[in-house]
Amino acid sequence: MKLILSLITVIISFSVVAQNNEYKFFSNDSSLINNFNYFVDSVNNKNSNINANDLKSSFALMLNHDFIDDKHVKEICDVMNVFFNTSKSLDVYSKFIEATCSFPNEFNIKDFQNWAKAIKASEGNIDHITKWKDFFKNNCLYQSPIFIWERANGKAKIEFKDNVSFIEIADATIHCNLYDSIVIDNFSGCYLFNTQTLIGNKGKISWAKAGLDESDVYALLPKNFSINLKRSDLTIDSVSFYYKKYFKNKPILGKLKDKCLNRAEDKNAIYPKFEPYNDFVEIDNMYEDVSFSGNFVLDGNKITGSGSDDDKAQLTIYHDKEPLMQLFSKHFSFTPTNFSSKDAEMLLFIDDDTIHHPSCLSKYVSTTHELKITRDYDRSGAAPFHSTYHKLNIYSDVLSWNLNDDVIIFEPEATFSKGGVAYFESDNYFSEERFRQFETPDGVNMLLSILNYSRKNMETFYLSDIASFCKISEDQVKAILLNIADYGLISYNHNEDQITVNQKLHQYIANRSKKRDYDIISIYSEVKDGANAKLHLETLTLQIVGVDRLVMSEKGNVVVYPYDKSIEVISNMNMHFNGYIRAGLIDIYAQHSHFRYADFKIELPQVDSVS
Repeated sequence: MKLILSLITVIISFSVVAQNNEYKFFSNDSSLINNFNYFVDSVNNKNSNINANDLKSSFALMLNHDFIDDKHVKEICDVMNVFFNTSKSLDVYSKFIEATCSFPNEFNIKDFQNWAKAIKASEGNIDHITKWKDFFKNNCLYQSPIFIWERANGKAKIEFKDNVSFIEIADATIHCNLYDSIVIDNFSGCYLFNTQTLIGNKGKISWAKAGLDESDVYALLPKNFSINLKRSDLTIDSVSFYYKKYFKNKPILGKLKDKCLNRAEDKNAIYPKFEPYNDFVEIDNMYEDVSFSGNFVLDGNKITGSGSDDDKAQLTIYHDKEPLMQLFSKHFSFTPTNFSSKDAEMLLFIDDDTIHHPSCLSKYVSTTHELKITRDYDRSGAAPFHSTYHKLNIYSDVLSWNLNDDVIIFEPEATFSKGGVAYFESDNYFSEERFRQFETPDGVNMLLSILNYSRKNMETFYLSDIASFCKISEDQVKAILLNIADYGLISYNHNEDQITVNQKLHQYIANRSKKRDYDIISIYSEVKDGANAKLHLETLTLQIVGVDRLVMSEKGNVVVYPYDKSIEVISNMNMHFNGYIRAGLIDIYAQHSHFRYADFKIELPQVDSVS
């Protein structure tokens, strides 16, 4: 009989609800548990997996929870009355009870009241309640099937203003976890539950996951930024970036990007990324004795230095505290221990002159102080090194230098060279045989075609221009142009198929026309191992080894055979050597011989014998 009366009571209650949406079925009095139990027993649970007895037990346990007092019970009743008046299923009650039981100790009654307002405003949206439950239990801000955003440590309080629920957070760590993580330290701001958005006014992201010291490399976030937690990446403008190794304590303003990836190896890390607003930065000590100026971007632990055709990034390398070498490129790659470039122009300063290369591969390892400048045979970098001091074109694979040494080495690269071959040609070298290498199958010499075209137009032009002028295919012209570029007569830009005529081309044609003096001096060096030549920085002498013979003049039949297969080239193609000289029908054996290039004469201060 009592059960029948109870059910009648519930039915009457439901009918009253139909007339008044604000009916309070649950109230904070001695009937609360009985009313809840009657309600659970009366509701049709066909569409619910909730066990009625378990739900009733959970409700009773919730009310006996340590932190629950009359103020909390009042809020619980208000929330459940909203559920009741909107005919929510038992699943909603169950999720709400679970969330309430998970309510953290760090929050107070004010937080609980604001949370209750948020649940009421959502009218018992089960997804909304579930998100709160996950936050209470696991500090989870947002979770997808792939990644999760969480809060650790710090302080928090729940707010509800203008019908919007949010959590105020102070001095917390926010992290997004996939395989690697996004970590925001010292975060202060708020989390908007309805939009899953972080609004921040303080925070710090370091490059620790890229293997860099978190106290040395980091970005301080601005006073107003937002992060969409539905994504596993972020972009924040106006961060203050610190890299104390390079910029001391001076911050750089720019844009930060970070992303969770499904792999995480310090040495291959490509996040976080930083790009400054100021396109130009200067770093005095990129490495010991190496300074940098240019655009600066940090990708993980790799710095990219960049520039444009008109304003390239620049590295300056010092020796004895004086600049000795400069490298110019549109793209340098830096790691904490090395730099490299696939296309760099090199200038090595020698007295008032230079050794120059227009387009080389460069690599430096700071732990060993080893620098390598390599001619790139796949591109226009096959052109020789050119020394205006020695008046030589140096066809060596590699220029290598230990920055702690006073000797720069020209040596073979195992990948390119067989037998350790290099040769060193006079600036005024001319060969009719080489001149004919630049002819088309129809017998048209491309050097003359280039000269004629440049005189009528400009000295910088494109492949299509010269191909049209010569009336032959671009592929056919390009093959010959690349061969010409290998000898430094033109510069060829592979990215744009652009050609620039060098002064050397004009000189070469003038040599053929006998409008200027030329020679045939080409010092051929072949070594089994080791270097072909050494440049001594103290004396600026270029010592070339592996030289069997040197033809000074074909017409006069003058040939030098060095005793130790070694020749020293000093300024302006002047040379020192010890050796046997054949001059026509005369053989001279001499020591400390000196070749004066300007007079084209050999001085013989010590002659051992003549025959």
